[in-house]
Amino acid sequence: MILSRQKQIIWSSNVSNPVPVVNSSAQLLDSGNLVIRDDSDGRTIWESFQYPSNSFLQRMKLGSDVKMKSWKSSSDPFVRTFSAGVNSATIPELYVWNGSHPYWRSGPWNGQVFIGIPYMNSVYKNGWTVFPNDEGTAYVTFNIGDESLVLYYLLNHNGNLKKYPCSSLRT
Repeated sequence: MILSRQKQIIWSSNVSNPVPVVNSSAQLLDSGNLVIRDDSDGRTIWESFQYPSNSFLQRMKLGSDVKMKSWKSSSDPFVRTFSAGVNSATIPELYVWNGSHPYWRSGPWNGQVFIGIPYMNSVYKNGWTVFPNDEGTAYVTFNIGDESLVLYYLLNHNGNLKKYPCSSLRT
């Protein structure tokens, strides 16, 4: 939560257990991750990569507990019913849900690619990696090796997950 000097709420992440910190700072990292730190000990209090909106950036993690959420429209960030994440009940797969119902799935991860995504090849893997975690689930991330190429995925208001390029600020 960010408050004005008059203690009015300017912005809130909707975190259920906010931690009051008097001296904190926010930093937008080159990765696109907005990080809020406690200035007294350097501890990360909150980071946007843990609470994604409708965009999935390089090095973000999506899992069964960290999901993208679609906007109501391209100009209205009110959350719609579509979400995207990893279903790892058996073999990890990317899913888009409409509410609690599966809307789209990538096909299982075979250790190289998601077998249901056309044009995904095992030579380059399109930068995708699937990692198991300690709870028996998994998360997925992607990273393009070419630093000059910046890509992101957007979950639009119709439940479509699309890849987009964006211009790099690096020279």
